[in-house]
Amino acid sequence: MLLSARINALFDHFKMALDCFFAVWFVVGNVWIFGGRSSAVDAPNLYRLCIVFLTFSCIGYAMPFILCAMICCCLPCIISVMGFREDTNNTRGATSESINTLPTYKFKTKKRRHGSGNEAEGQEGGIVAAGTDKERSLSAEDAVCCICLAKYAHNEELRELPCTHCFHKECVDKWLKINALCPLCKAEIASSSGTSDTRHIDHTVPTQEIEMH
Repeated sequence: MLLSARINALFDHFKMALDCFFAVWFVVGNVWIFGGRSSAVDAPNLYRLCIVFLTFSCIGYAMPFILCAMICCCLPCIISVMGFREDTNNTRGATSESINTLPTYKFKTKKRRHGSGNEAEGQEGGIVAAGTDKERSLSAEDAVCCICLAKYAHNEELRELPCTHCFHKECVDKWLKINALCPLCKAEIASSSGTSDTRHIDHTVPTQEIEMH
């Protein structure tokens, strides 16, 4: 065991000395070949042999830099290709028929009456699906389309997904044609909407303005 350790240490020292010798000889060979003292006419075979050895030495010393450059150049392309393949395997956009089966509602902003008797729009959000069994109130934080980041205006048409999240009809229709997932909770709409009636049901119910006293 001790002899084996000594032999390994000896080989390591020998390898280090050999590497240092080749490094020095590489510099000497370059000086001899490109320093003007060599003659391809007097000793053509020796000259060619030196050129071959110097070429292999240059490739060996430059290999780490070549690999680093290849990684820096090719890694972004590889990542892009892998990401593209992953996207193609994921859920794709929904069809126009399945999108049209999702209900749409009118958004009604809440009103509040000030002490002076003048009405002004407050910042309390609004009402969705007014006059239906799905009527509910939205807070000011929820009364924003997370796709375009715009607040819902009075009488704007919203589309409700099976996960009960609402968005601008134009925004979410474009989104679902690309990706059939809810932009907010990433729930699939195909599994929920695929079993529903294929006929489009207009859930828009004309309601009167709701006032909050």
